Amino acid sequence: MKKVSMKKWLISFLTIAVLCASVLVAGLASDANMVSAETVPESKTSGTDEVETTTPYVAESNQEEEDKEDSSNEAVELIEGSADDGMYYNANGGISDFRDETIYFVITTRFYDGDSSNNVHCWDGKVINGSDTPWRGDFKGLIDKLDYIKALGFTAVWITPVVKNASGYDYHGYHAINFKEVDKRYESADVTYQDLIDAVHERGMKIIQDVVFNHTGNWGEENLYPIFKRDMTKDQADTEDCMIPNTSMAGLEDYNDITASGNQSKGTRQFLRRLQVLNADGDGSYKYDAKDIYHHNGFTGSSFEQYVVQTTSIHYADCMDLNTENPTVYKYLVDAYSQYIRMGVDAFRVDTVKHISRLTFNKAFITQLNDVYNEVHGTTGEGNFYMFGEVCARYRNVWNDGKPAISSPFYTWKETKEYAWDDSETEAAIATNTASVAKHWDDNLVATHSHCH
Repeated sequence: MKKVSMKKWLISFLTIAVLCASVLVAGLASDANMVSAETVPESKTSGTDEVETTTPYVAESNQEEEDKEDSSNEAVELIEGSADDGMYYNANGGISDFRDETIYFVITTRFYDGDSSNNVHCWDGKVINGSDTPWRGDFKGLIDKLDYIKALGFTAVWITPVVKNASGYDYHGYHAINFKEVDKRYESADVTYQDLIDAVHERGMKIIQDVVFNHTGNWGEENLYPIFKRDMTKDQADTEDCMIPNTSMAGLEDYNDITASGNQSKGTRQFLRRLQVLNADGDGSYKYDAKDIYHHNGFTGSSFEQYVVQTTSIHYADCMDLNTENPTVYKYLVDAYSQYIRMGVDAFRVDTVKHISRLTFNKAFITQLNDVYNEVHGTTGEGNFYMFGEVCARYRNVWNDGKPAISSPFYTWKETKEYAWDDSETEAAIATNTASVAKHWDDNLVATHSHCH
């Protein structure tokens, strides 16, 4: 036990309001150290949404006034190292509704470098970035700054995706190649993801993991569609060294023999071959993806408020659209992400929500993940596992472009109508679920009185 004098300090803090759509608030510190506590960086938003930034005010200390402090403020005995030992503003133990959490968002690789031995380049920009390796911040660095984050008044930490990635600039974590594996570039010899989760909980805080159900990068998925494997023991900034093609798969037999031709470089021609093998280019003259792991409808282009936004790849290079109506796909994703709930992750922030039908979320993801949480924590009922997500709205009305089906409030509701759904891993099930999703879109395309309830 030790005695700590209670002093009159004014501590200000930021509150991030998590509504139906999430807004990414983060600064990319140029030296990969922590974002300054004095000024909130310029915010990054999705679509045309805006977020106000605030400069926290911390009252200056007046030693003379403190010395005159009322003698009635007697010293109290507190347990050193506990959540109430005077070190932190906000102890999290009393918060039961996740909407009351105060959330600090971190791009882990750009936050704080706790271990320089895991600093690596991405293969795009190796020359351009020089000594500034995009993969620099890590779990060890984040643990080092958890006390700092909590002292600001935050009760939860939301981190970018932790799963194994593969793309030209994958430091952000949104281009998965293996949903079941934590990317080794975050970890150190003495610090794993489990260590980070435990360290957050030891401080009475919660951890929110950013997750992606909608897409992978353009290198497939090592378990679900294994066209490539990333060898983490090789040079991570050299695709020919670390990305190993599965030459036993149709379309990749001669991948290593592809060369430049005409005005197309070797890298460009290999990229186009990967799109063919993923059937992501919409060319119906061939079909390598026989199990329909991906949607085969090409790219969204500018049609972000049309039905194709849920059935096409939203980015030409690195967001290959998974067929989330396929039971093989959504069962794999649930299984993959369940392991993180079992590790102790408290909530998910879901990326690219608008690009998956609400019906699919309600049928294939929400109940299943909540059941895993109940199993782990011995709870029962609905809504115990908290999930919030990104619905990119380009029009600032109640309904995005007048369409409820792709609007933020719509994704917070249960279904009011029954739709056929088949969990069997068959072609017939894919057809049934796909048809139901299309019908669900049509049924919710125009705002009606029922949508206002």
